[in-house]
Amino acid sequence: MTHHKIVLAVALLFIIPITSMAGTIDVMIKGRDDGIKTNKQQDYKEALMNAKLEAIERAGVKISSMTKIVNFEAKYDVVRSKAEAVLLPGFTVMDIGYQSDGTYLVVLSGKVRSGKAANPKVNIPQTLYQKWKAGKLTYQTSQNTGGNPGNSGGTTEYTTWKNGKKVNTTYVNTTQNYVSNRDLQGKSFDQLMFEAFEAYENEAYAYAERVFSHASRSRPGNVEANVWSVKSEYQNILKSRGEADAKQEALSSLGNYVRSKPNNHVLKELEERIQKDVNPDSFSVEAYRLFEEGVAAYRKRDYSNARTILEQSLKADPYNVDAWIRLGVTAYKSTEGDKKTRQQAKLKIYEQGLSYNPNSDNLLKRIEALKN
Repeated sequence: MTHHKIVLAVALLFIIPITSMAGTIDVMIKGRDDGIKTNKQQDYKEALMNAKLEAIERAGVKISSMTKIVNFEAKYDVVRSKAEAVLLPGFTVMDIGYQSDGTYLVVLSGKVRSGKAANPKVNIPQTLYQKWKAGKLTYQTSQNTGGNPGNSGGTTEYTTWKNGKKVNTTYVNTTQNYVSNRDLQGKSFDQLMFEAFEAYENEAYAYAERVFSHASRSRPGNVEANVWSVKSEYQNILKSRGEADAKQEALSSLGNYVRSKPNNHVLKELEERIQKDVNPDSFSVEAYRLFEEGVAAYRKRDYSNARTILEQSLKADPYNVDAWIRLGVTAYKSTEGDKKTRQQAKLKIYEQGLSYNPNSDNLLKRIEALKN
């Protein structure tokens, strides 16, 4: 058994629940590994993971789709992240060691939050992967061209298709090997995205970042993979080192993607979002595409349809200031009534946008102008 363990062993656990202060439970949990001896560090890690998993379950928190996360390190990261939300500071872990039956034993003691206090998140009706699959507007094919004018070495040609028609072709220098990601070799792009979305959804951001980053390198022309790689990196660093470092590192990685695709509006928008100190977790490629579709409908003077599309975009991502401004203008055009009535419709939308973007000078100026 290596760090790529696939089986998440069921821990042999003994729970002693004692009623404590409101919203907490005192527990003492014995966690064991699966009994397949590898090395002390790895077996201890598995035993501790199983103990924390039981603590999470005792708190009433469900971890979605754990059985679909096949990589041990990813599972460990998921459990560790969830445990941070339910285990109160001060818990202890006793390292008992190997037992006569060959299992490795640890004992975790402390308090866990229980009930709603431990599980504040609303269940997501669809997984991120399902949403991504349902919302994909483009797909790509590639072939090795063996070199292209202006590039040295091997080159991969990426052709983007939309609605059955070729949209554009890009040439990207092919990276030959990713030695640090041997466990990801041989997986298809969709498999990588599935695994990374599962990890991100379970707040295992370190693993999600690694897999999304690998997906980006395997298919450099895919903007979704670029965006999610940056989002995962930001969330991972935010948890461990804080907002300033998360912003700096995410912008550095994003800069590499922007340089390779300097005219991509999605990446530029994400860059501006992070520069303005907005957590990119809310950023959605599909929401931005809807924004662009709404703008296109507006330019065709299809104001009713434009308004519907823009509202859908903002429902998914309310931090797009340009979308709020465009929706306000669209509301003015599509609202029936006199000028004052239409201006009030616009004002209401700008004020709603300001509630999500309180530091937006663009919205503040427009609101002030409408009130004067």
